[in-house]
Amino acid sequence: MQSNMQMLMIALTALVVEASSSIKLVTFDGAKGTTWKWKDVNDPVMGGKSKATFVIANDTGIFQGLTAIVPSLKAPGFCNTETTNGLDGLIPEFRSVAGTTHMSLRVRHTGPAFKGYKLSFAANTLIPQFHSFKAPFEIQTPGQWETVLVPFSSFSNDWSGYTGRCDTIDPTGKAHKCCNSTYPEVCPSEKNKRSISQVGIWSEGVEGTFKLEVQWIGATTVKKSPVLAAAASPVVPKKPDWPSSCSGPVQKSLRFNVSSRFNAMPFPTPEDESLADAVCCDPDFKPYAEPQHFFSQADVKLFARLNATGENTFYDSVCGLPLFTAPRGRTFADFKEDTTEHGWPSFRKEEVITANVNIDNSTGEVTSKCGTHLGSFLPDEKGPRYCLDLSCLSGHEQKHPSMVQALNALEVESLREGDVTLYKLSGGECGQATLEKKYESYAIRFAGLKEGTCKAEGYTIQDGSQTLQVPVLGEIAIAKFKR
Repeated sequence: MQSNMQMLMIALTALVVEASSSIKLVTFDGAKGTTWKWKDVNDPVMGGKSKATFVIANDTGIFQGLTAIVPSLKAPGFCNTETTNGLDGLIPEFRSVAGTTHMSLRVRHTGPAFKGYKLSFAANTLIPQFHSFKAPFEIQTPGQWETVLVPFSSFSNDWSGYTGRCDTIDPTGKAHKCCNSTYPEVCPSEKNKRSISQVGIWSEGVEGTFKLEVQWIGATTVKKSPVLAAAASPVVPKKPDWPSSCSGPVQKSLRFNVSSRFNAMPFPTPEDESLADAVCCDPDFKPYAEPQHFFSQADVKLFARLNATGENTFYDSVCGLPLFTAPRGRTFADFKEDTTEHGWPSFRKEEVITANVNIDNSTGEVTSKCGTHLGSFLPDEKGPRYCLDLSCLSGHEQKHPSMVQALNALEVESLREGDVTLYKLSGGECGQATLEKKYESYAIRFAGLKEGTCKAEGYTIQDGSQTLQVPVLGEIAIAKFKR
């Protein structure tokens, strides 16, 4: 039996074999319609030290140089070579590649490994270099000629001038957008593919020397071979590698087409971390919300999917708890107007299922009783307002024995099991809490506490107290001790 790795290699081979012959955009052999003039652009920004040359020899373009640290930024700069035809990239002169799925290039990298290559093309812009579509590509076989395929879906024309990437935030605070279903406006369109006016190659964002030989650049259509589908199934999916503060995984097939969203934040997320995973569960992204007006996007259309003549219940995207029912105390039109004005689903006091929703009064964070981050409590002139992420409210009601029933059981349990004392060391202090024993597992799991006392750890001088927001439990009182 073949190993998963062998099957994966077969699949990748099948992917290349299925690629039809490329439409050549760039060659270096003098052929009419594909041979162009080129120029070098070395890093001029804030004292940049990067430098490269681009020469043509033996029907091959040779891009060679050094991407160096920019002293004032303490980050690598860039080198770029680009075509200069069509008034320096203003007039479309390249062949149309409409209908193709990938850019392609025949290249050979020699020398130390280098991960900073990018490919760009300009279309329908008056600023070709910095409003071009750009995407990274990687060398798979250093020292050998290889054909690299770069999906058009990986190109974006909203990339950072600091990093060259679409998934970073500038020092100024500007967040950039990568091409995906949430930000289709930054993706190459078929119109753009018909109107290419400039092609460029970059070394950027990675320090080091490089040498890239290029035989041609083009575009092609790649179809998934049946072998690829057959090979994909035996591969064991990897365990998610992002942190989660939720009580379990996000439900599959969330309502309102929410589950289809990946790489939808304007900064990097793991490839297999969905929008709901990031917004509702990943503590690294707690300060951020889903994109404004996400609820109104063409394939979401929240209000077109709701009951306009009755009430609608929204459920936790992880555990399925009912959280809000709207509209209540107002009309459906009022609910829609409130949400549209603020850009996120907005609920009022009468619509909250209070037994299942918690507010951290110190931060305004809103969470469900099972620990899912929901959004923010932002009162306005109309009164209390819950400004929330649809991604975290799109679950299905859980009707089978689950955490929901376990949580409810905690509330109605009448027999006291006794108390337990728990502690946690942090920053030279010790925090201690005494809880009913039935809550112990939640405090250990969600707050990192463990059984014992601060005194036993040598912390005996009481130093005030604080409250700690813990998923499932809400706020618990923590006594602080120092040595």
